[in-house]
Amino acid sequence: MSRILLFLAFIIALSSCRSNAPKVAEEAPTAVRTKSSNERKEVQRFPEATGFVNDFEYLFSDVELAELTRRIVDFRKETGNVIAIVTIDSIGDYTNFDLFARDLSNAWGVGEEGKDNGLTIVLSDKLREVRISTGKGTEKLISNEFCSSVVGNTLVPAFQDRQYYSGIAAGLTELMNAWRSATTK
Repeated sequence: MSRILLFLAFIIALSSCRSNAPKVAEEAPTAVRTKSSNERKEVQRFPEATGFVNDFEYLFSDVELAELTRRIVDFRKETGNVIAIVTIDSIGDYTNFDLFARDLSNAWGVGEEGKDNGLTIVLSDKLREVRISTGKGTEKLISNEFCSSVVGNTLVPAFQDRQYYSGIAAGLTELMNAWRSATTK
């Protein structure tokens, strides 16, 4: 029991140590694109993006957040493609995690308008769910089957061992390599 309390105290201390400093503009996904009041109402269901890595469940250390962000920023500079990672403990009114992930990615505008070159990894430790959501342009280069393979063979095994960073890091490597390879063909 004392180990559990010590672990909880450690987690609370870590979460309270996170910096609330504003993110550099380059770290934030493209702006949410809304055109009607109905779309704005949909956007209100989701938390505001804090950068390329949005750790609302506090699964990553500050060092891990910085490393994931660096890799995504470097990949964006190299390819122009946009990746967002989201950890979340609730999907609100949604009953379908996949639909939530797709709508969140669309609401945040992950990717460039007209190119649909975005990819979002949404995971929840609390809900025991993970999903990779791709824009239509990305889906032409990285298939849903490939994304499902990354989820089943890389992410889920690591997450089952509560190795969130190593799972995401390995999954990012696979996705980035596949994206690069598909783009150069």
